[in-house]
Amino acid sequence: MSTRLSPHILLSETLVSRSHPALLARPDSLTPQEVANLALFAYVALEGVRAAWGVPLIADRPDLSKPVDGYGVLTSVHRSAELNTAIGGSRTSDHMKGTAADILPPYGLRSTEAARLIIGAGVPHDQVIAYHPHHGGHVHIGWRPSGTNRGQLRAKARDGSYPMDAGALARLDAEWPT
Repeated sequence: MSTRLSPHILLSETLVSRSHPALLARPDSLTPQEVANLALFAYVALEGVRAAWGVPLIADRPDLSKPVDGYGVLTSVHRSAELNTAIGGSRTSDHMKGTAADILPPYGLRSTEAARLIIGAGVPHDQVIAYHPHHGGHVHIGWRPSGTNRGQLRAKARDGSYPMDAGALARLDAEWPT
């Protein structure tokens, strides 16, 4: 039985990787600080995303076709250092602390729309990044349990750039394949 981190999120649902399952951290290998971070992040950010989108969040698994109708899919939450390196993550990724998630919005909801819902609902965040479908079509949300959360809203464009200006989401919408 998995540890419940928040009313709707289990510890096992935060340890996911379709591309590198052998590099996942085991629940018993996490430090107490990592588990505490995951619990706070689940309460503050993941429950907030769930409410903003109006759908449950489920862990990614090989038999899911994506996106999933009626569910947000947690594709990456906690990452071991080895997993983070294998997927080319940032050396300072908050995923390794258990305070960031990549979530595929439910079928029919673009990452840009999903990001706007998160911001509009006032979900606390350090960064929200909407990704172009060429880069996965997901939303990244990061939150820092201590210190200052910057409240950044960004977009990862098809060309790989990360614009932060006010028009970034609108330009990403315009790039979206029809």
